[in-house]
Amino acid sequence: MDEFKEKVQKNDYYMMGIAESWAKNEILNSELHIEGYTMYRQDRPSTAATKGGGVVLYVKQCLNSQLIPNLNENRFQDSVWVKIKCEEPT
Repeated sequence: MDEFKEKVQKNDYYMMGIAESWAKNEILNSELHIEGYTMYRQDRPSTAATKGGGVVLYVKQCLNSQLIPNLNENRFQDSVWVKIKCEEPT
């Protein structure tokens, strides 16, 4: 995770998505947080037969992002949906 954070901040990406994050309830948001980014995560439930999983999406805070609740329900378990509001030109 340290290497990932370093690469993200060095390259100044606007968005990054991670598939198969292997995150689960026991992993705190603070452990996955990257300074300057809004994090959206969707963990796959862990069972005795599975290790969890899921996805994480990081969006740079300068982009006005919001979670889309109706698409983030159990219908699309391994996805995170957000909308980004672009500023109107003046």
